[in-house]
Amino acid sequence: SKQSFQQAVKHRLMMLPDYTTTGVPDGEAAENEAENAMEGEALAGTSWILTGSTLAEEEVQDAGITADFFEEQMSGSGPVNSYFADYTIEGESIEIGPIGSTMMAGSPGLMAAETAYFALLGTVDSFELGADKLVLKAAGVDVLDYVPASEAGSSSDVQAAAGGQDINVVAESL
Repeated sequence: SKQSFQQAVKHRLMMLPDYTTTGVPDGEAAENEAENAMEGEALAGTSWILTGSTLAEEEVQDAGITADFFEEQMSGSGPVNSYFADYTIEGESIEIGPIGSTMMAGSPGLMAAETAYFALLGTVDSFELGADKLVLKAAGVDVLDYVPASEAGSSSDVQAAAGGQDINVVAESL
């Protein structure tokens, strides 16, 4: 009958999550979803300039190194080459996949700094994210310190200071 059909529909609707008319979770469901999104994608959409390294003997902090995080992928500019890698986050743990890079040659000092940076990046297993800093850690030790790219000028300024090519020119040529 029509009445039993309406009751069945109402019952089914009551079993669905609490959504607004736009289809977006409401109330506690929205808070949970936002928290899960922040935890899983804490770094996505952020850009950083390396300012220090506690373990590298090479002068990586003065080499114009950048790190840009996207959804599960990161890329950036080393002292000489552009690099890229996949990453996964769980809580404050981070796993960075194999690092790939372009294959340009540079001065021995810049190449040594780049090798040291890639090696350190490969050891990272956790991170600490603040409004004005990102610290990548290995076995609980701070190994790479970054500031937001917006605080360090444009990427071309950073590359010029490091003696590298303007990343925007490199990107256009790829």
